[in-house]
Amino acid sequence: MRKCVFSFSLLLLLFLSSLLSLAQVVSIEKSELNTKLFNSYSKGNVYLKNGSVQEAELNYETEDNSIVFKNHGQVLTLTNVGDVDTVVIAGRKFVPVDKKFYEVLSNGGIDLLASYINKRKPVVASPDHDGTKRSAGSAANNNVAPAYVSRPFQSNSVVDIFNQFWLKRGNSLYKANNEKQLLKVYPMKHNDAIKQYISDNKIDFDKQEDLVKLVAYCNTQLK
Repeated sequence: MRKCVFSFSLLLLLFLSSLLSLAQVVSIEKSELNTKLFNSYSKGNVYLKNGSVQEAELNYETEDNSIVFKNHGQVLTLTNVGDVDTVVIAGRKFVPVDKKFYEVLSNGGIDLLASYINKRKPVVASPDHDGTKRSAGSAANNNVAPAYVSRPFQSNSVVDIFNQFWLKRGNSLYKANNEKQLLKVYPMKHNDAIKQYISDNKIDFDKQEDLVKLVAYCNTQLK
């Protein structure tokens, strides 16, 4: 029995050593979860290009579009991004491009990706019937990722998390946050057809599900 326990502990140590070789320690702050994409760390998998798979408690850091994980009370960020093929967190797939991670929203001839950034804004006092209450200093726009809005940050500000859409063609990324940006990625001869589809289907470039439909149409119909 002791031999089995020892063997398991040895395997766990080897796994952690392998993952830590791809990471560096970042300082822990009281508010460290507030700039993460997910509300808490989730079990996920890091798939390496050499075929190995490593499991850890993962999250996405919107400060620098990195993948982070916890180990013995420390927060670490994955480095050596070139060795990473794919990261899966809570069933969502992220891939590295130019040392940053992007979520894969759809695959096709041209892939639809998303990155996430954050903006801090001050909390200002506004009068209430019972005295004074705190409220956000400004309203977020429609491009805010759902469920990740106005998280408390320290004691005098909030953090809004925004998504940005991208099209990946080959090894290059192109912004896709509006019609003009998207049309630049596809051949000009298809522009009229794309514009018609956008109009007929009332495509909203702030909605992920609309972008997924639009890119699927472009990839299947405009070959």
